[in-house]
Amino acid sequence: MAIADEDAFPRGGKRAKQVHGESIISISSHHEVELASTASNPKHVSGKSKKSKGSGQTEKQDSTKAEDNEIDTDLLKFQDESTGKSSKKWKTMLREKVRKKPVTPKKSSPAKVDSVGSGQVQLSYKTITPGMLILGCIKEVHDFELIVSLPGGIAGVVDIGNISDAYTHLLQNLTKGCSAEVEDLRSMYHLFRVGQLLRCKIIEVVEMEQGKKKVILTISPQVVNEYVGISGLRNRMTLSASVVSVEDHGYVMDIGVKGIQAFLNSNDASKFIEEYNSGESLAVGQHVTCALCINDSNKSTAPLRSVNLTADPAAVCKAMLNKSGNANVKLHAIVPGMVTETTVQKVMETGVIVKFLTYTGFVHHTQLKGVYESPSKYREEQKVKACVLHVHPTSKEIGLTFSLPATNPLQTMSPATMFPGLAVGDKFSEACVVRVDKGRGVYLQLNEKTYGFASLSNLTDKAGITGIPDGFSMGSSHKCRIIDFDPMDKVVVVALKKSVFEQQFLRYHDIAVGSVVKCIVRGFHQAGMSVKLSDRIFGFVPNLHSADVALTNPARKYKKGNKLTCRVLMCDTEKSRLLLSNKQSIVTTKLPVLCNYEDAQPEMLVEGVIVQISTNYVLVLFCNDVKGLIPRKELSDVDIRYPEKVFSLGQVVKCRVLSADAQQKQMTLSMKNMTDAHQQIALPKDFEIGKLVNVKVESKSDTGLNVKLLPSGLPAFLPLNHLSDHLENCQPLHTMYWPGDTVHDCVYIDSSGAIIVSRKKSYTQAKQSGLLVSSFSDIKPDMLVVGCLKKVMDYGVFVELPGSVTGLVPTRLMADKHVTSPALVYRLGQSLIAKVTEVNQEKKRFLLNLKLKEVHDDSTAPSINLLEDYLHEHDALVASGEKKGDGVLKQLAKVSVGDVVETVVHEKTSHGVLCALDSDVRGFATNAHIPGEQSYNVGDQVAALVLHIDLTSKCLELSLDQELVKHVNNFRDTKHSKIKPDQLLRSEVLLIHDNFTLVALKGHGLGRLAYLPVKRHLNDMGKVSPHLVGQVNNVVVKRLTGGRVLASLQLSEKMDGRVQTIREQASARARGDDFWTPTVAVGKTYNAEIASLHDLHAYVKIGFSEGRIHASEVVDELEDGGAPLRGLETGSLVKVRVIGSHEVKTHVHRHLAITRPYKTKTYVDCSLKPSKVDADSDVQLDYLSKFKPGQKVQAFVESYNNQCLWMQVSPKMTGKVHLLNVSDDPAVLEDPTQHMLLGTGYNATVVGMDKGKVSLSLTGTTKLVEGTVVNGMILKILPAAFIVQLPFYCVGKVAPPDASDIYSDTVMESYHVGQFVRCCVLHYDETKKNQVAVSLRDSRVFSDSYDDIDREVTFAELRVGQLVKGYVTTCSKAGLFVSLAHNITGRVKYSNLSEYIVKGSSHSLPICKVVTAKVIAEVESRAGRQVELSLLPRDTGLPDIIQEDERGLRRSKTSSSKTVKKKRRKTSESGLGAVDAEAAMGEANPELVVKKKKKMEKEVELSDRIKVGGIESGDVCQPKGKKRKLINEGDSKGDSSKNKATVKNQQKKVKVTTSAETATSSTVITKVSPQELENAPRLQVHGGFSWDTTITTLPTPGLTTILKVPSSRGSGNSAVTPKGSAPEFHDDSSSSGSDDEKELPKEKTKKLTQVERVAAARRREEDVYNTERRLLDNDWEPEAGDDYEKMVLASPNSSIVWLRYMAFYLQAAETERARSIAERALQTISFREEQERLNVWTALLNLENMYGTPASLNATFSRALQANDALKVYLQLINIYCHSDKNEQAEILYNTVVKKFGQTKDVWIKFGTFYMKNGQTALAQKVLDRSLKSLDKRQHVDVIAKFAQLEFQHGELERGKTMFESMLGTYPRRTDLWSVYIDMMIKAGQHDSVRQLFDRVIHMKLSARKMKFFFKKYLEFEERHGMADGVSRVRELALDYVESQDVEDD
Repeated sequence: MAIADEDAFPRGGKRAKQVHGESIISISSHHEVELASTASNPKHVSGKSKKSKGSGQTEKQDSTKAEDNEIDTDLLKFQDESTGKSSKKWKTMLREKVRKKPVTPKKSSPAKVDSVGSGQVQLSYKTITPGMLILGCIKEVHDFELIVSLPGGIAGVVDIGNISDAYTHLLQNLTKGCSAEVEDLRSMYHLFRVGQLLRCKIIEVVEMEQGKKKVILTISPQVVNEYVGISGLRNRMTLSASVVSVEDHGYVMDIGVKGIQAFLNSNDASKFIEEYNSGESLAVGQHVTCALCINDSNKSTAPLRSVNLTADPAAVCKAMLNKSGNANVKLHAIVPGMVTETTVQKVMETGVIVKFLTYTGFVHHTQLKGVYESPSKYREEQKVKACVLHVHPTSKEIGLTFSLPATNPLQTMSPATMFPGLAVGDKFSEACVVRVDKGRGVYLQLNEKTYGFASLSNLTDKAGITGIPDGFSMGSSHKCRIIDFDPMDKVVVVALKKSVFEQQFLRYHDIAVGSVVKCIVRGFHQAGMSVKLSDRIFGFVPNLHSADVALTNPARKYKKGNKLTCRVLMCDTEKSRLLLSNKQSIVTTKLPVLCNYEDAQPEMLVEGVIVQISTNYVLVLFCNDVKGLIPRKELSDVDIRYPEKVFSLGQVVKCRVLSADAQQKQMTLSMKNMTDAHQQIALPKDFEIGKLVNVKVESKSDTGLNVKLLPSGLPAFLPLNHLSDHLENCQPLHTMYWPGDTVHDCVYIDSSGAIIVSRKKSYTQAKQSGLLVSSFSDIKPDMLVVGCLKKVMDYGVFVELPGSVTGLVPTRLMADKHVTSPALVYRLGQSLIAKVTEVNQEKKRFLLNLKLKEVHDDSTAPSINLLEDYLHEHDALVASGEKKGDGVLKQLAKVSVGDVVETVVHEKTSHGVLCALDSDVRGFATNAHIPGEQSYNVGDQVAALVLHIDLTSKCLELSLDQELVKHVNNFRDTKHSKIKPDQLLRSEVLLIHDNFTLVALKGHGLGRLAYLPVKRHLNDMGKVSPHLVGQVNNVVVKRLTGGRVLASLQLSEKMDGRVQTIREQASARARGDDFWTPTVAVGKTYNAEIASLHDLHAYVKIGFSEGRIHASEVVDELEDGGAPLRGLETGSLVKVRVIGSHEVKTHVHRHLAITRPYKTKTYVDCSLKPSKVDADSDVQLDYLSKFKPGQKVQAFVESYNNQCLWMQVSPKMTGKVHLLNVSDDPAVLEDPTQHMLLGTGYNATVVGMDKGKVSLSLTGTTKLVEGTVVNGMILKILPAAFIVQLPFYCVGKVAPPDASDIYSDTVMESYHVGQFVRCCVLHYDETKKNQVAVSLRDSRVFSDSYDDIDREVTFAELRVGQLVKGYVTTCSKAGLFVSLAHNITGRVKYSNLSEYIVKGSSHSLPICKVVTAKVIAEVESRAGRQVELSLLPRDTGLPDIIQEDERGLRRSKTSSSKTVKKKRRKTSESGLGAVDAEAAMGEANPELVVKKKKKMEKEVELSDRIKVGGIESGDVCQPKGKKRKLINEGDSKGDSSKNKATVKNQQKKVKVTTSAETATSSTVITKVSPQELENAPRLQVHGGFSWDTTITTLPTPGLTTILKVPSSRGSGNSAVTPKGSAPEFHDDSSSSGSDDEKELPKEKTKKLTQVERVAAARRREEDVYNTERRLLDNDWEPEAGDDYEKMVLASPNSSIVWLRYMAFYLQAAETERARSIAERALQTISFREEQERLNVWTALLNLENMYGTPASLNATFSRALQANDALKVYLQLINIYCHSDKNEQAEILYNTVVKKFGQTKDVWIKFGTFYMKNGQTALAQKVLDRSLKSLDKRQHVDVIAKFAQLEFQHGELERGKTMFESMLGTYPRRTDLWSVYIDMMIKAGQHDSVRQLFDRVIHMKLSARKMKFFFKKYLEFEERHGMADGVSRVRELALDYVESQDVEDD
C-alpha cells in the first residue's frame, strides 16, 4: 500500500464505501490509497453501502517525513458492523499508533529575542519550540487526529495516542482483543468539537519538504500539567482534566498531578453536559476545563490526596488567578487557559506588557480585545482581565490574550460563530489595507466588523518575495479571496493572488459531482495517481479510471506535472475527498451524467464503468457512487454464458435504464440492442460444434481455464465443470493444469460471447454416435441427446445442450422413482443423457426425459465406460502429483493399488488403525479391513495392501487382512491364473467408493483385485451402493485395461451363480454373513437384497427365500404424503426382521384349474422399521394385532372409488376412508385422486371395524360430538335449510342463522348442491343420526371470536323485551315463523306483523328474509322452544316491514272488553296473554276488525295497556293460590263502575308477571338496550377487556336482570328505593320456602273509602312504574356485593355476570377479591359451558397482565392451557398482549404457537396479520415462507391468498397484485381467487385494473353459473363506479356470451 505525500489530500474523510464486492478506490484523509475488493453477493444488489472487510498494513516511512503518523482512516470504525468485531486492519494500524509513546520534548536553545524577550514577538514557526505550553482551538476533527489552530497562524496536530492515558489504555485493550471495554470507547468525533479550546504542549516540530514544518502536539493532562504539582494547586484554579472512568455518581478525572485523585460530581457536570455536550454523558478520554474546589484549611492540616472538580460554566468563568487567593502561585503551575487579572505596565507598538500576580507577561497586538485595536488605547496601571496564551519552556516568558478566552474559557471559537456569513471562497473587490507588518504580511478590512490577513506568500503570484511589494501601502484597496480562518488571531486568512482570485475551485464544496475539471499529476501510488486541482484541492485517479484501458502502472504513461482533463466521480465535502476519472469516453460522453438514482428514468441511455463481473450479472458504476445491475439476460441479444470472458473490469459500456428505485437505491440496466455491447468474437475457420481440438492453458480463474486454440491461437474458455464427466474430478484437474499445459481431446460446444470448449468424454462419444446437437433445428422427438445440468428448480431441471440449446426435464420425468427434491439429487454441471419427448417449434421449447428405462438398455457397457474413464482420470491426477505436487504427492505417486507395503502402526482409534510408511506417507485401515482375530499395537510393523490412493486427504486406504496380503503376494501370472473377459468368478467386497467398488477375486483369480461400477449410467442418481463390505458376489469380467480388471455384478437367477462351496459357507458363517442362509425364522434378522420395488411393496431375497416389505414396515415415523419405499434402491442390501409369512397362488389365469392345479408360493413378510430391526432379542412379532378405535396407524393409498379412499394398513389389512374423512381441505375433497397419490402414506386414526375392513379417518375425527368440526357435503337445499351429508353416515341440517356469521337475505345463494363445507356439530343424538344440527359459521368452525358479526341466540339468554334477528322460514294461518337458532323458532302473529292490514290475507314475506323482532312471550312446546315475537315499529324501532303499496287500513289500538275477556278465557289455558288473544281474534277474521271498528272504539277497557321498557302491561297477578284481584283486596263489585271511571283516567298501568316459583315477591323483568344485542347471545371476551371502566360500560349481551321487589299489599309506600340509590334485596336464605308468605303476620287494616283506595292504587302504580324505569336505566348498577351475589345465584353459568362482579371489586382496587371471584366462577360454571369458562379464564389472564406479575401470569396461563383448548388460550393471551402494546411478548408467543400448531393455517395467517399491522412487512414475508414449509401443500393457496389480501390492506399494493397473479397463473379456474382479487382491487380504487380483470375472467371457459356470477358482479361494479356506457358494454358482453352458448348448444 503506497503513501502519498502530505499535500496529496486534505486531512479528514472516510474512504469510499464498498458495495456488492466491486473494486473501487478508497482514499483516506491521511493520504493513503487502498484498492478494496470483496466477494460478490448478487442476491442483495442495492445502492446501500457496506463496509469492507479487507485488512491492510501501513507502510513505514522515515520519521522525518510527514507520512510517519498517517493511518488509513477507512479503518476508523471501532467495530465492523457485519461481524460486531473490531476490524483486523484497524487493530493493526491502531496498534502501531498507540505503541508510540509521547515524544519527550526536545531540549532546544533559547531563540534569539530582542531586549524585551521572546514573549514580545508574535508566535510563528520560527519562534515556537518543543516543550512550549500553548492554548489552541480545534479546527478539524478526524478519525485519528485533531487539527489545532494555534496563535500566529500556526497549525498543530494532536495524534490519537496523545489524548490521555486512559484513552490510550482503551485503545491498547482493543488492539489486544479485549472487547469487554469496547463499549466505553468513543470516537474522536464524539469526544471533541470544532472550536473547542485545548491546552496543548508542543512535542516536536518536524521539518517537511519545501521548508514546511509540522507541529506535533499533546493534550494529555499528564504532560500538559506535568510541572503543576500538588503545591501548585489552588482553590478556583482552572485545569484541563480528562475522564478516566464513569462512575454511578460522577466521573473520575485525570488532572495530570501525581498523587492527586480528582472527582467530578454528576451535579457539577450537569450544566456543562447540557450546554456544551448535547445532553450526552461524558466519555472516557473527553477533556473538560474544570475549576478546583479545595478547602485551604484542610490542606494545611493534612496532605492533599484528592480534589473535587466542578465543570459548572458559571463557576469556571468566574475562576481567576488573583493576588488575594493565589498570590503565591509558582510559575511552573501556570498553564495556558488560566484567567487572571492583569495590570498594564507598559504600552508598546507591538503590544502591551502586563503584570499579574508576581509575574510579567506580554500581550501581542493581535491578542487585544478588538480585532484591529491599537495598543495605544491602553494606559499604564489599567486593570484588564487576560488569559494565559502560551508559556516558553526555557525562558518561562508568558504570553497572554485580552480576547475571547479571557472572558469565557468555554466559548466555542468555530468559524461559523466567529465569522458568520463568511465562507471559504468568498470574494471582496475592495479590501482596504489597515496595517502593514513588514515581516509577515498586511491586514485588510473586509467589512465593518471583519478583518483579514494576507501573508507574504499570498500577496502576489511572484515567487521568492521577502518583503511587502509596492502597492500595498496603508489605505490602498485590493481584490482578495478568503482561503481560510484563524480563530485564535480572530482574522480571516485571504489571498490577493490573481490566480487564487480567478481560480474555479477553492474548496470542495465548489466542485459538482459529474463536472469536468482540469488537474495536474502530482504523484503515483500502487492504487492510482494523485492530482492537484489547486493549491488546496487535491484528487485521486484510481488505476481503474486512469485511462480507457485500465492501467496497472500509470507511471509508465504519465509523468509528474502532466495536465489531465477528468470527470468528478465523487466528492466528499465533509472529509475533503475527491475521486476522478481520466477515461476519455467518460469525460467526453454526450449522454446524461448519472449522479443520483432520482435522475434515472426508464429508457434513458447512460455510460458507466464496469466494476464487478459475476456469472449472473455485471455491476456498472456511475458518478456519486450510483450503481446499476445488468442481469445476464440483459447483457446482449444472445445469451452470454460467461460474462467474465466478454467484459473486463474498467470497461466503459453504454446501457439503457430499465428501472430505478431511489428509496432502495437500486437500478436495473440493459445492454440489449447496443451495438457496442460486446465485440464480435473471431472464430477459427474449421469451427464446428462437437469437433475435437487441442488447447493450451494460458491462465486459470475460479470458474475455469483460459486457453488458446491450437494451432490458430484464438482465445477460448474451458469451464470448470467441463473438465470431466465426474464432477468430483473437476477441481483436482483444475488444480493439475498450469499455464503452458496442453489439454487434448476437447470439443467445441458454444460460440456465443466467447468460444467455449469442453473436455467431457460424453460429448466426444456423443459426437461419434450422432447424439450431439448444435442447434434447435437438430432436435427431433424420441432422439437421445447429451448435455449438462444448467439449472435446478422445484418443478424440474434445465439441461443445456451444445450450442446454448436448453430443454426442461419436469419432475415426473427426472427418474424412475419419484424425486421430491431435485436439488438433493442433481448437481450443476452434471453430465446427462436425455430423451426428447416433446418439441414446440413455435416457442422453440422442448421437454426431456431422464428416466433410465428410456435412455438405458440395461447393458453393462455404459457403467464400465464410466468406471474406466474415472480410473483413467485418477491415474492422471496421481501422475501429475509426481511431477508438480509436493513431497507427499510425489511419494503417493510411487504407490499403486494392489501393492503390499510395510507400515508401522502409529495410532489406534475407534474407527480403525492409522499407519505410517517409510516415506512419511500416511495410511488408514478401517475396522472392516482388520480381521477380528488379529490385534495390533502402536509400533507394530505390519504388511498392508493398498486399496485406494486418496489424493484429497493425501493418504492411502489399506487392508491389514494378512490372509488377503498373503494371497496377493502369492499371486503369479500364469496361464492357469489368467483372466479373460466374460469369465464368471466369485468375489468379496473390500472397499466401497462413490464411483467404484473394489473386490478381491476368488477361484483361479485369487490374489487379484477387480473394480465393479457403482453407477449404471450417467443418469443413475442412486447414492446408496448396492454392495456391502465382506459381501460375496458372483462377478463377470468385462474388460482388462491398464493392468486392472473391470467386472460387473452377476444378477442372473442361474443356480451356479449362487452356489457356494461348503468351505465358503463356513467362512461366511464365521464372519456372521447370513446372506446365503437357506432358511429363515420368524423374529430373526437377516441381510436381504432388494429385488424389485412396487407402489406398496418391496420384494426382497433372503438367501434362497423370497419375501416382501410392506410400505407400513419401513419407517417408524411417517410424514404425511411420504413414500418410504421410494428411498430404497433395487439391488441394495438391507437388514430386515422377519415378522411372518403368507402364501401366494401361482399360474393364475394361465391354465385351467382342472388341467393344471394352482400352486402356492410362500413369501416371508419383513420389516425395516428400526424399532423392530434393532430389537434386543429375536422375538416373534405380531403384525396382525387388532385395531382399536382411536389408534394411530400408518395407511398407504391403494385406490379410490365409490367416494371411498382405500388404503393398506398392514400386509394383510385394508382400510377404508370415507371421502369426508380424507382431508380438512375442501379442495382435496373435490378431486382426491390428484392429491392422494398411489403409494403415498398418511398417519390415520382408527374409527372402527366395518365388514372386515378398518374404517379410518385422516382428519383425526373418530366420532361426532357437540362442538366437533367436520367435513360436510351439501345434499339438498331447501327453501329455509340445508341438508348436509356428514361423516359416519350421518345427515345434518343447517338452519339459516347457522349458515353464516353475517345475516343476509341471500345467504342461501352462497351454496350449491355438492359443495364441500366445514361444519360444527351443534346437537347430536346417537339415536337420530339423520337429525344432526350443524353450523357453518366461521366463528364456530374456526373457534375464534370475530367482530361485527350477528351473534347466535340461545334460549337461556332470551328475555321478554329483547330485540333479536332471525330468518323468515314459513308463513301460515297461525302467523309468520322466524328461525332464531337451530332449536329456537319464533312466531309473529299477523297482528304483531304490521300496524296495517296487509292487502290480501294470504300475503307473506319472502323466505329467508332477515328480520329484527322483539320478544314478547316465551312458549314451551313439543316441537321445541318457541317465542312470540313482534315486528311492529313501536316494538322494534324500525320502519314498518310491509311496503307502502301493500298496506291496507291501519289497525285499531283498542278492542272490546267483552271480546278481550272472552279471548282471555280461551287462551289462558295455552299460556297466551289477553293481548295475544285479542290479536288472535283479529287475525282470524281481519275483515271483522274493519267492520266493527266503530263499535270497538265505543267499548271501554278495564285498564289501558301501557309500555314499560317496550313490554305491554296488563293486570297485576297475585301469588299462586290467591284470588285474583284487579287492584286491591278491599275492592268490591259495587265499586266496580266507579273504579272503571277512575282507572280509565290513569295514564300508566303496570303488568307484573309473577313467577310460579316465587310466593313473597313479584318479578320485574327488565331488558337491555338494543345496542347491547349486537353481542348476543354468547359472550366473546377479547383480549382487550377493559378493567378500568365502570360496570355500566361493560357489554351485557342477552343478559336479563332479575330483581326481587317486595309485595306492596297493605301499604301505600313503595318497597323500591328511589332512583340513584341501591335497591333493597331480601336474602333468600332467610325464607323457608314458597309458602313463606303464609307465615308473615297479617296487618290489621281499616276499610278505606273509595277515594282513598283509588289514591293508594295510583301511588302504588306510580311507585312500581318509577322502579321499573330506574331498573331499565342503563346507568344503574348494583352498589353492593350482595347485589352481585344474587345475580350469580340467578345466572350461575353466565360469564358476563361473573365478569361484572370481578369488575366491581377491581373498581374498588380489591384485586385479590377479583381473583377469588374468578376462581369461584371457574368452580361454579358447568364444565359443559366451555365458552363461558374460557371467558372467565381470559378475564383472569387479563387481570394478571394488568395487575399481576409475570410469574403469576405464567402460572395462570399454564393452568388455562390444561383446562381449555390450548390453541384458544394461546390466541387469547396474544390478543391481550396486543391490546396492551406488548408486541414483543406477543411475537414470542406467536413463534411458540406456530411451532406447536404449525399444521393449522389460521395461526400462520394471524401471525402474518400481526406483523403486517405493525408495519413489519419483511417479517410477514418470512412468516409466509415458513408457513409454506410447515403446511400441507393443499393449504398453500389459501394462505398465500390471505397474505395477498394483507398486502392490499397493510402492505404494498403491487406485491399483493403480484401474489394474486402468480396464484391465478397456476390455478386459473379458481373463481374464488378471482372474486377476492377483484374485490381487493375495487377497495384499492384501481378501477381500470378491475375492468381488465373482469375482461379476463369473463372470457374464460367457465360454467354458466360462474359466468353469471361474474357478469352480475361486473354489472354492479359499473353501476356503482362506472358510467352509463360501461353498463351498456357489460350488458352487451353478457348478451354475446348467452348467444354464443346457444350456438354451441345447437
